[in-house]
Amino acid sequence: MTPDRWSRVKDLLCEALEQEQHAREAWLEQACADDEELHRELRSLIAAHEGPPSFIDSPAIEHAPLASLAPLVRPQWIGRTVGRYRILEEIGRGGMSVVFRAARSEEQFEHEVAIKLLHPSHDNDILMRRFRAERQMLARLSHPNIAHLLDGGTTEEGVPYLVMEYVRGEPVDVYCKRRQLDLAARLRLFHTLCDAVHYVHRHLMVHGDLKCSNVLVNEDGVVKLLDFGIARLLDPTDGYAHAHTTRTVALTPESASPEQIRGEPLTTASDVYALGVLLYRLLTGEPVYRPLSHAYYDVARLICERTPRRPSIVVQEVANAPATTAQLRGDLDTIILKALEKDPERRYASVEQLSQDIAWHLSGFPVLAAPDSVRYRLRKFVGRNRTLAAAAVMLTLSLIAGIVATAWQAHRAERERQRAERHFDDVRSLAQTFMVDVHDSITSLPGTLPARERIISHSLRYLDALAQENTSDPEVKRDLARAYERVGDLQSDFLASNLQNNETALASYRKSSELLTSLWEQGARDHALLRERLVVNLKLAQYSQSNRLMDDASRYASEALALASALTKQAGATADDSRLLANVYVVQGALRAMTGALDEGIEQINRGVSMFEQIIRDGDTGVKVRRNLAGAHSRSGDLLANIGGQYEPAYAFHVRALEIYESLSRDHPLDAELRKEAAYVLMDVGEAAAHTGRAQEGLRKRQEAVDRLRALSDADPEREELRFTLGWALGDLADSLNDHHRTADAARRLQEAQSLLRALSGARADRLNTTQFLIAMNDMKLGQLLISQADDASGAREKTLLREACSLLNKSEQVFVAANSDAVLAAEAAQHLRSVQTALQRCASTPLERVTSASSSSIP
Repeated sequence: MTPDRWSRVKDLLCEALEQEQHAREAWLEQACADDEELHRELRSLIAAHEGPPSFIDSPAIEHAPLASLAPLVRPQWIGRTVGRYRILEEIGRGGMSVVFRAARSEEQFEHEVAIKLLHPSHDNDILMRRFRAERQMLARLSHPNIAHLLDGGTTEEGVPYLVMEYVRGEPVDVYCKRRQLDLAARLRLFHTLCDAVHYVHRHLMVHGDLKCSNVLVNEDGVVKLLDFGIARLLDPTDGYAHAHTTRTVALTPESASPEQIRGEPLTTASDVYALGVLLYRLLTGEPVYRPLSHAYYDVARLICERTPRRPSIVVQEVANAPATTAQLRGDLDTIILKALEKDPERRYASVEQLSQDIAWHLSGFPVLAAPDSVRYRLRKFVGRNRTLAAAAVMLTLSLIAGIVATAWQAHRAERERQRAERHFDDVRSLAQTFMVDVHDSITSLPGTLPARERIISHSLRYLDALAQENTSDPEVKRDLARAYERVGDLQSDFLASNLQNNETALASYRKSSELLTSLWEQGARDHALLRERLVVNLKLAQYSQSNRLMDDASRYASEALALASALTKQAGATADDSRLLANVYVVQGALRAMTGALDEGIEQINRGVSMFEQIIRDGDTGVKVRRNLAGAHSRSGDLLANIGGQYEPAYAFHVRALEIYESLSRDHPLDAELRKEAAYVLMDVGEAAAHTGRAQEGLRKRQEAVDRLRALSDADPEREELRFTLGWALGDLADSLNDHHRTADAARRLQEAQSLLRALSGARADRLNTTQFLIAMNDMKLGQLLISQADDASGAREKTLLREACSLLNKSEQVFVAANSDAVLAAEAAQHLRSVQTALQRCASTPLERVTSASSSSIP
């Protein structure tokens, strides 16, 4: 039916319903004239309007054959064992299934789960397909804010069931109302929910039934998305979710989008609309629409035709509303109404865009949904810089008060005290905004390196000011500790190509550790604090080890082991706590290997590997544990190759690490960090292959690593870490090309690497760092290549090649001599220095005067 045709049908239907019943048929004959199809359509709609309630007017369970059996269902399952689980009580039911709380049958386990069992029904084949589809969809999802699937199967009677994570929580709107959460807290919960829904969409699914009762929040404030019973898989060719034809419409009218009401295929835009409905209720306490009746026609007409009222107007009529008109007017009104657009094309293009606007609003930045104007941007700028504005206003008032009379001194002092308190809260909030909202919203975007650098410097300034003003408040201490840890993360990532500057990250981690230890000593000894102390100590151990501060690394690792052991013994210990303990074993193993006990260190790392593998066998197949497992294998390979010279077992470890990373990349094709780490491991495999007689494989793997890193660097040209690693990989590739006697190709790769590396900020630093060290390594390799070419030349050509070679070797020699006094680089520098001096003997054996480059490094 065309839109014009449907519009005419609606107009005639409204007029027909206003006619007296005895005169209605004659009116229809006249109105429809010779259009029999129109006549039949109107009579059908009138009959539906005046007939008994439809499926949407009451729960589907009341219309299904199951309704008469409902009293018999409960005693049928309570106390029975399904799979490995004993059913304890019913906790929910819907049109297609019943959900029970159950416990693991074995006595040694005390683990509660939720079991969903399919109802018997006259549409059993349809429901069975939908039930199996839900099981397949849940099995593909692994996200901390989505209730995950644990098991599944079929009972002896042939009833299919799902075993899912049991969430002790309450619907998100009830949770917010009971705890009287403020506006910002509600928006943060919604932001977390958006992240979970975006994850679903990235896996080519549409949830299709997003509503408050399907979003639970537990006592710790963790959001869990439930019920994928009517979810649909997206067709990647057109972006629609195509469902099999059924006799039942599966939707919740209050949160259904106009296209769902019309029975059109679902898209991600339908979930955007449902999120808008949910946000409307969270911020106003009211539904989007209040139909005059529950008749299908009235509900559908409102959803498809009525424009929602602005939330800022609705809250004026609500007692104890969650937010004020002033808080909702402007950005939040705009964000919600854009999500609730009737036309899917006018809504947010994705849940990620909706989530982004919520983050920008919380941070005080302009939102995408708002019309762009100078006045709007100026107002947002002032909102983000309240501290400066408030300071200027208060300073003016203080001067006036001092001039008018000294009698106002006491009053002014009180106002200054209040100003200081507001200033402290503003700075604290601003620091948190930089650390959480702004950084998290840009960290995955290409070309954000300069912005991230500014975030680091601004955040440290704010945090240090906070630490000087007030560190007695336990809540402030905890916020400071978390913020310093985040700064350390940023510093260690941002300066990854400049190893010596990791000292700044260590300083931030130490500040975080000191604050957390102080809180612990003051008696705040909860599970979360113990875990935070463990994570920070583990980072301190890792970065101290990277900087060859072995005594510090050993001390932090021992403290981390004690904390991890205590954490895993607590009643609320999780698989993620066990994962952290396994990471401690890996770090300790690397320390032992690097301090002379290689076999003992590898054995300790293997202990961590066994724990990772057990966690995966127990059902946790998430990115973190698999990435940690790959990292442990890679660490063993590095230690065996670089310390023990055992390249054959090192090759096996690196290949295993690569297999895991390739599997992760297939599961998460949009994750650039996974692709980068897989490229790193490819470099390791190539090196190990080159040392074990697999020269062709070494060349192939190194070329593949270069190709992957080049693609990542091209996508994010501002990220120095990627260009640094690409320069490293090109040097490795040159080694393999040289092994295959392709010296010209090897020289080109080295020259490309040097061009990349010399453009990095580390190359221009006045302090020795890994960028300068890598440039010296490539200069050495290029000098050796030129000497090899000179051996096959004669006359002027030979002299030119030797002159260039000796210039490069002299520059690299100066760097390696300087690196001999560096704790991190000394061992490798000594090895390279011997190679350079051997090559320089070729220069000394010629009649050429030994060349010293005027452009050589200024490092002493």
